[in-house]
Amino acid sequence: VDDPDGDGAPNFIEYLQLSDPTVVDSEALEFGYEQGSFDIYSWSQSGDGSWIVDQQNPLHGSYSARTVDDQDGSSVLEVTANTITGRVGFNLETYSLNEDDKLCFIIDETIKGCWNAETEFTSVEYNVSEGEHVFEWEYECQAPCNGNAWIDDVFIPVVFGTDIVTQSN
Repeated sequence: VDDPDGDGAPNFIEYLQLSDPTVVDSEALEFGYEQGSFDIYSWSQSGDGSWIVDQQNPLHGSYSARTVDDQDGSSVLEVTANTITGRVGFNLETYSLNEDDKLCFIIDETIKGCWNAETEFTSVEYNVSEGEHVFEWEYECQAPCNGNAWIDDVFIPVVFGTDIVTQSN
């Protein structure tokens, strides 16, 4: 990963966020799940099912986030962040034999996109304004559930040094 300023944000992510990749503390944050868990940032979960970090189907690196197998109902993964104006993006994949099963991406309770049935890894991006935002990935799986959703390489144009996205020790 090309990161000459050593701020933890790869240069290609910084370019996408219109920040300067040569300046430390430029404002982009990528969640690749390479730490192997959700523990490093303030992720939360809700719903009937859950999300895990594992090595089953990463697009890049060794890990991605995915829904737990065979859990009927809704599985929600969310993070709240204080952002600059820019673009939030991620890679996603879905697999289900049921056309009604779907993964939706939601910003501040507004659905930005949904994907159902079989979607091979696809990269998506959405505009985000400056301020505090709640980013949610909700997978809805109808009974009997036989599907999964994966996300990887999430990037959010965060304001570093704020209390909204916090790093655990």
